[in-house]
Amino acid sequence: ALAMSDIKKQPIESPLTAPDEYDYDSSDDEDIRNTVGNVPMHWYTKYPHIGYDTEGRKLMKPDTGDQLDDFMAKMDDPEYWRTVIDPKTGQRIVLCDEDVQLVKNIVRGRVPDPNVDPYEDHTDWFTSDTMATPVTAHPPSKSSFVPSKWERLRVGRMVHAIKMGWMLTGEQRAEARRQREAAARGDNANRFYDIWDRQAGDEDEAIRRKLPYIRPPKKAPPTHYESYNPPEEYLFDDEELEKWRNQEDYERRVNFVPTKYAALRRVPAYPGYTSELYERCQDLHLAARVVRHRVSMDPEDLLPKLPAPRDLRPFPHLRVLQYLAWPEEAQDSQQPLPITACSVDPSGQWFAASGAGGRLAVFELTTGYRAWSAQLESASEGGLVSATWNPCADRPCIAAGGAGSGRVYLVATDRCDRLLASRFAEAWATTSGEQQQQQQSAAIWTILSTEASANGAAITKSRTLATVQLPTAQGGVKQLAWHRQGDYFLTVSDSGSLLVHRLTTRSSQSPLGGAGKKAATAAVCCAQFDPVKPVLYVAEKARIQVYDLAKLTKLKTLKPNARALSCLSVHPTGCHLLAGSLDSRLAWFDLDLACTPYKQLRIHTDGVRQCVVHPSLPLSASVSDDGSCLVLHSRVYADLLENPLLVPVKRLRGHQVGSVGGSGIVRVTACDFHPRLPWLVTGGSDGRIVFYSS
Repeated sequence: ALAMSDIKKQPIESPLTAPDEYDYDSSDDEDIRNTVGNVPMHWYTKYPHIGYDTEGRKLMKPDTGDQLDDFMAKMDDPEYWRTVIDPKTGQRIVLCDEDVQLVKNIVRGRVPDPNVDPYEDHTDWFTSDTMATPVTAHPPSKSSFVPSKWERLRVGRMVHAIKMGWMLTGEQRAEARRQREAAARGDNANRFYDIWDRQAGDEDEAIRRKLPYIRPPKKAPPTHYESYNPPEEYLFDDEELEKWRNQEDYERRVNFVPTKYAALRRVPAYPGYTSELYERCQDLHLAARVVRHRVSMDPEDLLPKLPAPRDLRPFPHLRVLQYLAWPEEAQDSQQPLPITACSVDPSGQWFAASGAGGRLAVFELTTGYRAWSAQLESASEGGLVSATWNPCADRPCIAAGGAGSGRVYLVATDRCDRLLASRFAEAWATTSGEQQQQQQSAAIWTILSTEASANGAAITKSRTLATVQLPTAQGGVKQLAWHRQGDYFLTVSDSGSLLVHRLTTRSSQSPLGGAGKKAATAAVCCAQFDPVKPVLYVAEKARIQVYDLAKLTKLKTLKPNARALSCLSVHPTGCHLLAGSLDSRLAWFDLDLACTPYKQLRIHTDGVRQCVVHPSLPLSASVSDDGSCLVLHSRVYADLLENPLLVPVKRLRGHQVGSVGGSGIVRVTACDFHPRLPWLVTGGSDGRIVFYSS
């Protein structure tokens, strides 16, 4: 192989003339030369590849970007005006100054090569006079009088091909042409043959041993119905004849009407002879001509062997409590407001619930006692769509997002360890006095005092600490999710924008702006933090992007085979992911195995609204618009060679149409597990909260 320095020293006849790709060989792994050959490139316009290599593998087209990338390159790249695309390889090539000058000369109608003078003096090297001696004194070449060796070898190969029948002579081609013309005229004498004629001389001995002769199926023998003089009981009366005529062909017992004649000579021609002969030929043509042994198998053997649900206990299956979250609003409006989110605190004693009416409340999990309630937003603004408890016990606060206002409310509560609540309040007050609003924050933080947030928190010391106003162009809040350390939380807006907020610095930023060279351009449906690694999972409409927050790079793209993703939940080990979609699918990903789902479940009849994985037990749950909550046993083994065990164990239907509300199917909209016990709490569109235990 030539070195790159030797290639650069080779003379170039024209600035636009590239060296022949077969003149040198390169061992570089990044060699992107196109070896598809001299074929029209427009054949591959509608395909993602540009041709095939010598081994038959597809040569994929390089990523040329979309219109937005082209517009950004046009604005930022100073060399954009002199960049062209190679039609052979699809690569972008930046023209040098000599190439640009050559193109300009061609456009202006000048000589392309600037070194050529079209007006130089003509030198007459030859004369028009006849000379006695030749111009050159070279001796004649040897090939002019010696027979060619290569022509002799070529003629020999052609003679051998004619003898073997690979090449047709003129007479053979004429005979083949005459046969084609005879076939076109309708001479079908040689076109039809007996497919069951398997005599010894017709086929090779090896083929006859491999495919043994099978006799054609016999025609059924005639019955009394087909006799020209059948008995009286075989003849049709008027009622049977009318019934036979009204039936379809496949419903008739016989396909003809039995008729009685006095003598055989009086029998006329059978009208169905042609159709029956045609059906007989079809039966012979479609009949199997090889012996196929039928496999007898029990269908139950094809189903996977799953353990019984009673062997997978404990899991929530008993409905312990069921009550309305806001009964006073249900009495005023005669229709309960839907529950939009449920979240259990790290201690497991309390849980928070938000409603479409804009009210946030804290309940005791085991008794249903409402300890605190506040009206954060009005129903005209869209209410609250998400409420999540901080997973860190040292920061006892709740984050709630408004659907229409685009605000995130940070509410501190003392419904936990009072010492931790007081420490968090002191730390918040200290940092609030020292911290200044950052100029480059993507959202506006507003620190509220106790008096400014006393809109319903009079019975307890719970209060709203701050509000985070998202940009107006992003719309309302769609989803909230906390980091495991409790200092960061993310928000997904209705426009598909993703922001990450930090409590200690009161700042907000967009993580996808610097995650790799190309950020996610599709709208974000939901997102989750990894509980172990600095990884962010971002779900778009039909795919899941995995980003490394430490290196600001994209790790992989998961393909859940779904049309509209709606929710995500990460396993506590960080090695598995559960995704739900609005096309009633659940996808379980083994992140160390592949980018496609390890198992896909279609156990709901309507869209999945939320899915959650238990933080300490092998349990998972999903709620759907079909009014049910499905509990799965999802065990992940420490042995990497053992596949996860996913078994649906219980379908909970605690949300039903009650005395308050309308009729029809009640949608289950939210669910959450107890942090340590097999307990589950769900909320539905009927305004009820249901608590399940084992």
